[in-house]
Amino acid sequence: MKKNDIISLTIHSLTDKGDGYAHHHNHTIYIPNTLPGETVKTLILKVNKNHAFGKCLTITDPHPHRQLSPCPISLQCGGCQLLHQTYKSHLEWKQKTLTHILDPLPLQTIKPSPHITGFRNKAQFAFQRDPQNKLRLGLYARGSHRVINTKHCEVQHPSINDVLEHCHSFFQNTPLSCYDDTTQTGLLRYLVIRTTTQNETMVALVTTDKNIPHLDDWITTMKSIPHVKSIFLNVNTQKSDSILGEQSTLLWGHSTIKEQFKDTQFTISLPAFFQLNSGQTQVLYEDILKIVTKTAPKHVLDLYCGSGSIGLYATPKTTPLTGIEVNPQSIIDATENATLNHHPLTSFIHGTVEDSYPSLSVSSDIAPDIVIIDPPRKGCDPIVIQTLTTHLPNTIIYVSCNPHTLYRDLKLLQDTYTIDHIQPYDMFPFTPHIEVMVTLKRKGINNRIKNN
Repeated sequence: MKKNDIISLTIHSLTDKGDGYAHHHNHTIYIPNTLPGETVKTLILKVNKNHAFGKCLTITDPHPHRQLSPCPISLQCGGCQLLHQTYKSHLEWKQKTLTHILDPLPLQTIKPSPHITGFRNKAQFAFQRDPQNKLRLGLYARGSHRVINTKHCEVQHPSINDVLEHCHSFFQNTPLSCYDDTTQTGLLRYLVIRTTTQNETMVALVTTDKNIPHLDDWITTMKSIPHVKSIFLNVNTQKSDSILGEQSTLLWGHSTIKEQFKDTQFTISLPAFFQLNSGQTQVLYEDILKIVTKTAPKHVLDLYCGSGSIGLYATPKTTPLTGIEVNPQSIIDATENATLNHHPLTSFIHGTVEDSYPSLSVSSDIAPDIVIIDPPRKGCDPIVIQTLTTHLPNTIIYVSCNPHTLYRDLKLLQDTYTIDHIQPYDMFPFTPHIEVMVTLKRKGINNRIKNN
């Protein structure tokens, strides 16, 4: 087998990234956009010692749950790898994948997303000039920096697609240069759009210079869209894949947009983290609220708290809440959110969880009996796990976007804590990503409560 060979293969299964794979002459061949049991004619793109990569040309024996993708660019785009699979089958695959990763831990049935299209509340589109010097604005092709001209994205909120359509029309009629990764030159880099269930949208144009020809005309175009409430210019001169630079200028409107889940309001700034699926986020937060309410804590600690959304939603206003977050803008947002929601017993600490939590845990003034953890994909630093096992809060609520690092951290906590509940959520339909919420109870807590 060599590059450019065309061979017929039967797909054995899917990887945890959603790619089909087959076995051929002691090689494992990875073939995107395929499903188990399918017989596919495959173009070999690359061959390594033990594995190879292929492209599906035709399917002669399609999977019974294969569907026609509703997106015309899904075979090129790296965003939604599994749009060719029915949603029911997709959820079953996620459940099976998660069961395999977390085995032998107990696992509830994954909660489906309330919406499987139009659910994303944030988008980042890249600018690029094609070989004919025509402007492209859209998503990157999978595994590359080649921009696919994207005029509509099925999983983005309609307000985002509305802004994208206006920007396509505007920038195609300008001679502005686009950033080139190779030469590291060019003006236009990204278009960032955020929106909320409250019909408020924020737009940021990311460029390499603050002096932009036709900027006033673009602002006028954005202002004409009724749901646009905030327009930014962000200057990013970094020679990296970072989307936003450090310098942002509010060009028009409000510096933040508003989100609201039931009676809890949130301000969202341009760089702040907020879950991308608003409908499913409300489901997750409501489940956390039920746990906190049932536990009736005397103090709640929210680690990696971001803008404070989980803690503020789940913690009663009469219960002290402390949050720790490294992002300074998120701390500003969290403080504003606490005031907005009349949480007088709330305080937020700016710093890394690794540095701040160990010193906080020995304080007699702060003795939280519930700790909420929502770390980045890398999971918790060992010092955080060590602090939990010495600090010994009664309950830990661990929210994870990476089942592999979650499993690692749960194994480290198993001598001190019992897993009470593992609930997965489909936060990102038609992608391999899974959100998981785990409730842990300190071992022996029931006996200690009885003795006291």
